[in-house]
Amino acid sequence: MMSGYAFRGMCLLGLALLCSCVGQCKKPAHHDGDPFAGIKVLLSPATFGIVGQSVTVKVQASDVKNLQFQFWVGDPTSTDWTLLQDYSTTSTVTWIPKASGIYPLVVRVHCERHDKDHGKGKDDRCKTFFFLYTVVHSQDNSMVKLTTSLVSPQPLNTAIQLTAQPTGLLNPQYQFFAGQVSGSAVAWVALNNTYQSSPTITWKPASAGDYQVKVVARELGKAATISSNVLTWQITPLSMRQGMGQFGIANYLGNRKAAVSYTFDDGLQSQLDYAVPVLDTYNFKGTFNVIAGYVRDLDTDPQTELAVSSGTVAGSWQSWARIKANGHEIGNHSFSHPHLPALSDPAQIDQEINGSAAISQAQLGVHPFTFAFPYNEETSYLDGLVLQHHYAIREHVQPFGNGIYTVAEMNATVDTAVQQGSWIAPQLHGFLATEYGAMDAYTFSQHLAYVSKRLSDVWVATYANVSRYQQEQAAAQFEVDAQTTNSLVFALTTPLDPTVFTQPLTVMIATTSTATGATATLANGTSLPVTLFTGGILGVDIVPGSGPVTVHWH
Repeated sequence: MMSGYAFRGMCLLGLALLCSCVGQCKKPAHHDGDPFAGIKVLLSPATFGIVGQSVTVKVQASDVKNLQFQFWVGDPTSTDWTLLQDYSTTSTVTWIPKASGIYPLVVRVHCERHDKDHGKGKDDRCKTFFFLYTVVHSQDNSMVKLTTSLVSPQPLNTAIQLTAQPTGLLNPQYQFFAGQVSGSAVAWVALNNTYQSSPTITWKPASAGDYQVKVVARELGKAATISSNVLTWQITPLSMRQGMGQFGIANYLGNRKAAVSYTFDDGLQSQLDYAVPVLDTYNFKGTFNVIAGYVRDLDTDPQTELAVSSGTVAGSWQSWARIKANGHEIGNHSFSHPHLPALSDPAQIDQEINGSAAISQAQLGVHPFTFAFPYNEETSYLDGLVLQHHYAIREHVQPFGNGIYTVAEMNATVDTAVQQGSWIAPQLHGFLATEYGAMDAYTFSQHLAYVSKRLSDVWVATYANVSRYQQEQAAAQFEVDAQTTNSLVFALTTPLDPTVFTQPLTVMIATTSTATGATATLANGTSLPVTLFTGGILGVDIVPGSGPVTVHWH
């Protein structure tokens, strides 16, 4: 190995011509006196090499009979050089790089020696080719680093600047990508449709969720690309608690601290007879998940026992329609209450999930919003099938009547939800002693009486409505039309289906701390509910997409 300093001192002055030209070479007639005319150095791969894979360096010349070739490669981290091939008539050499980096390559071409004319061992005439060659790991992104202006997590509607920092690219171009994470999959979308020379781009996520971002770089005009490191981002819903400044959306309706959705499984007659009257007493609405294959048509039809538990009978579509009209939710609890993860027949699975939903829609005039898995047993595959035709899967379960029985125990679950700022879904079954998970109606009534005294902290709503709120909150976008010191005109929109997602959101607006009142109206003159919170914070309840809202405060 020759010292890098010695080699460069001897040959790299000027880079194009490394050796003095003395004497005279044998001149092939078709070169018009220049034996080096038309010579090219070709590399394969042409743009980027891969660590551990062969790189071919080839000299292409129309006549190589009188030419010899020498190949050198430099170390990307030092001044040392390695001789790949000494002078030979072989015009091709293969080299396997062992590490990533920017490698200097030198190819020297010269004529045959003619000892009788110029003396033994003396170079006659030579030409040198010098260039840089990039080598990367096939899965390594160390050549291009992606950085951002802000750290994760960030609230929705935050502009995030992405910057690519390449190493060794002479004329780089960039294409940036962002992908929302769904399970183990990432749906990548290009942020710029064509490659750009600028190493920066501004990205503003359209909805809340988990994201990944990356950049792909290439040399100008080259096809080969290098991917950068992948950054993971969490985009959170708009919220005053996340420092959104003047605008935000409360975590729950009315800026309450927690949400409770009472859910009732199996569609039992005892739920109609005992639970519904107790709920209606406190103006609370519940979610009743029915087993479509066992529901009777009319109240007067014979009460046959359900297969899921001895001594239980189903309600009728007539009764479910009646309480639905009163604000309660009718959810889907399958066709026959099987252990869905144990089923293998696609047709049977479809009947249990979608067949039951079709029956419910035919009977009640609306497709179920929520699906509750029998036995709360599910898989990611089944979740995907359910969410093709439903908008929510019942989660956040608290087993009232099956582990949590007393008033104190039930009250404690609500207290914990308030402390943690969470959403819980108490799961209840029968209200007769012969039924599974039997709950005493009087005990349940005492619990609801306790909750009714905590409505400043607790939002009691159907599972569908709390889910609507969260999905709308995650997708919400603000558009400000006008603003003064005591007024604001804005619109709140989402890309969600406006015929399904009709739940008002509580928009929080920071005003002056001395504000004592406010009004909010739509463009058609309709007044909206407004709440004044401590510190001059206003809460305005608005359905996304209902149009511009004008808010005045004093």
